[in-house]
Amino acid sequence: MLACGLAGADKWSVFRSEPFTVYTNGKDKEAREALALAVQVQHTLSAQFGKELTPSWPITFVLGKGEGKLRLGPGGYLAGAVDPGELAALLIRENTLPFDEEIERGVIALYSTLAVDGPRVRVGAPVARPDLAWARIHLLFTDDRYSGKTRVLLANLSKGLDPVVSWGNSIGVKEAVITEEAKGHLARGQFATAALNGKPIDPRRWREEILNAQETADLLARWNGPAPQLKGLTMAQLEEQAQKWPRWPEPHVQMAALETEESRRAQRWRHAAGLAMRDVELWKKAAASFAKAELFAEETKCLVAAEKAAPTRAEREKLHAERLAAQERRVEAELAAKRAEEEKERAEIERLRQEALNRIRMAEAKANDGKGPVKGKVEEWWEGPKGDASLTGKLERVDCVGGTLRLQVRGEDKKLTPLTVKNVAQLNLEGSSEVKLSCGPQKPVRPVTVEYLSKTREVTRVKFD
Repeated sequence: MLACGLAGADKWSVFRSEPFTVYTNGKDKEAREALALAVQVQHTLSAQFGKELTPSWPITFVLGKGEGKLRLGPGGYLAGAVDPGELAALLIRENTLPFDEEIERGVIALYSTLAVDGPRVRVGAPVARPDLAWARIHLLFTDDRYSGKTRVLLANLSKGLDPVVSWGNSIGVKEAVITEEAKGHLARGQFATAALNGKPIDPRRWREEILNAQETADLLARWNGPAPQLKGLTMAQLEEQAQKWPRWPEPHVQMAALETEESRRAQRWRHAAGLAMRDVELWKKAAASFAKAELFAEETKCLVAAEKAAPTRAEREKLHAERLAAQERRVEAELAAKRAEEEKERAEIERLRQEALNRIRMAEAKANDGKGPVKGKVEEWWEGPKGDASLTGKLERVDCVGGTLRLQVRGEDKKLTPLTVKNVAQLNLEGSSEVKLSCGPQKPVRPVTVEYLSKTREVTRVKFD
């Protein structure tokens, strides 16, 4: 009899329903009930938030090995029992943006009372220490005026939508009104339960698998094993882990540390932050890395995400200020780049002009038959094409586009006429020896006479009066 008792104690069996696995060395009925509880927590909570709430790791319950506190061990989360409140907290944390802390705490407290009786699922039994946060959610779930609308409120809040708009578009009553009602609800102390639409399952249909000696040893080793470690792995090994566990941010965090190119490092940080959702620090690291890479638009996007992920109003306000500062830096950088490009274009125009003047001087020297350059003012002469039309007025603006100039001349008839200089080197400028064409608005506006080809409006000669 003693031998049989030890054999019975060593017999382990397993029941599965993704993403949950339940191991037991006791009665299979307890294991089936534990698995049904986990399945119904996930199903009903997903319905309340309007999307499938899935854990980032598989969840394994080893009954009789401890409490329901979930921890990360080899290959996934581990716990010694199914605690519906603890499971609800993990599913909310890993699948939603932060929202009102009181509401989130109230939902978790309410779900800690979830009970499964066959296909029926109920919540709302009194908790050990009811408070206002719990009473407000209890009221929303159990009062017929609000129970059908609560899931819309939770879905909106968990997406980061404005709380005032979320309450108005779902419950149809201001949050302050519900809070006052909840105070009275808490004071009366009459807490009814509410039925939820459970998943149609039959625990008796789950197949029991009996573990052999090696599988039992592996289970116990896993239970006692540490959380997975990634430090010291190569980039290829980290990539393998990222593919194996696609919702685990840690491989991307480690790969970010190994990247040598800043923009790629920033992308790693951003991917990790997107998986973690609520990890503000990862979003901030991604933003800082994008800023170093001078990708300021991406920096701003990461700061917006960090602002949404912030758990408190004070932190959101701080991140909002940082985002505005980042936007100013981006604008300043863009303006500086534009100014540098304009300066480059002006320098190119001046270079072409000096080349033209040098050719003139070389031609004069050749014409003097080696007698040296003519002393005094150099008159620039022109042998290029002659214009068949002219315009007298004021030069208001010069637009520099590559090697082309666009002159905006307002004639004596007050009309603005656009003219084009396609080859600056062949442009004939007359007037002061210090005459220059600078890009942008002309300050001051200068009187000119412009000769040009009427068919193409190409300038052949500019005389400054």
